[in-house]
Amino acid sequence: MPLEALMKQQHQRLLSSAFNAVIVMSTDDAHSVLQKEAMVPHMFMSPEVFCDFFVPAAIESADTTLFSHVFVDESHCVVNWGLSDKRTTAFRGKFALIGRIRSVMPEAAMAAMTATVAVEKQIGGVDKCFEWLSKELSSGTCPKTLVFVRMLDHAGKIFRHLEAEVPEGNNAMFHSRISEQGKADITAKFCSTEDSMLKCVVCTSAFSMGMDIADIRRIVHYGAPSSLD
Repeated sequence: MPLEALMKQQHQRLLSSAFNAVIVMSTDDAHSVLQKEAMVPHMFMSPEVFCDFFVPAAIESADTTLFSHVFVDESHCVVNWGLSDKRTTAFRGKFALIGRIRSVMPEAAMAAMTATVAVEKQIGGVDKCFEWLSKELSSGTCPKTLVFVRMLDHAGKIFRHLEAEVPEGNNAMFHSRISEQGKADITAKFCSTEDSMLKCVVCTSAFSMGMDIADIRRIVHYGAPSSLD
C-alpha cells in the first residue's frame, strides 16, 4: 500500500537522524508499544490502528496525555477515503474518525498536512473550517480569539461567514484598508478587559503588533504564516 511505503520511508529518515521511532502496523504492535516502560516518542501508524486501538486505550486508561501531538500526513485522504455519500461507502472510513482524539485528549496538538489536495476539497471551505468558531460565538462560549490570514480576500470570506452565522458585534475584520476610525474602534473594544461583545477579530498582521491584549486566549492561523515572526 502506498501509505505504508510512505510510513516506512519517513521512519527510516527519522532513524537515520538519530530519532527514536517505530512503525505500529497492527494491534499486536500497539500492545507491545504500550507495554514498554517508556513510550516511543515518535510513532507511525494507520488510522485503523489509531482509532481501533489507541483511542479506546486512552479512554479505558483515562490517560489524556497518551499523545502530545498528532500529525495527519496525506490528509486529503480524510475526504477522499474517509467520507461516504449516497452512491458509495467510504473506502477507509477510519480516516474520518481521527478527529475523535480531540474529545479524548483535548490538549493534544493536531496538524493535517498534504501537498496534493484539490482546491475545492481544502477542509471543506471556510464554512466547514470555521463551523466550530461559529458555534462558539453563537453560544457565547467563545474566548477572545484572533484569526490571522495572509490575504485580504481570505479575511473577507471568513468575516462574511461569521457575520452571517453569529450575532452582530461578536466579530470584526481588521486590515490595512479599514478606515482609521474603524481600526481605532476595533482596537479599543478588543483590547478592553471589560465584558465586550467583540470576541473574535479576523485580521492580517496589521493588527496586534505591540498591543497589550491581556485576556487573549486563542490565536488561529488560516494557512501557514508568511514568516515565524
